[in-house]
Amino acid sequence: MTTDEISSYYANLLILQYLSKPKAYATIKAQVTPVIMDQLPIAVQNAFSVDTAIGIQLDVIGKYVGAFRNGYTLSGPVTLDDNDYRQLIKLVIIKNNSGSSLFDIQSLLSANFPGQIFVSDNQAMGLNYVLLESVGTSDLLEIIVTGGYLPAPM
Repeated sequence: MTTDEISSYYANLLILQYLSKPKAYATIKAQVTPVIMDQLPIAVQNAFSVDTAIGIQLDVIGKYVGAFRNGYTLSGPVTLDDNDYRQLIKLVIIKNNSGSSLFDIQSLLSANFPGQIFVSDNQAMGLNYVLLESVGTSDLLEIIVTGGYLPAPM
């Protein structure tokens, strides 16, 4: 909704006695407009969504979840681009929130990485992961494996 639509919505909530009064309608619109601040809180909220954030916004999200844009692969230090970093953040969020069962991990991975990451139990206190190239670049895949970002049951 636009700022005008929101202020009109609240102005239309006037009781019938004042609804037809243009000054009352204008007063309500004038009081609501500064309160909604041209929807600034909504813009800030949307800016820090994992799916839409870019650059420094992703760095802030990564800091809170424990993911790092800079990492090491077998060939040396790497800095992930926004798309790879976004995938890493999603995987770290899954790791941080996965429950104590293989089913929880499988459901979260299939919901966030459909057909890209598969996990199975090898019945010897370990898990087997299959990560397809569609998850991200080879640098991202190496960082995921070497950095310990794969979820494990508690």
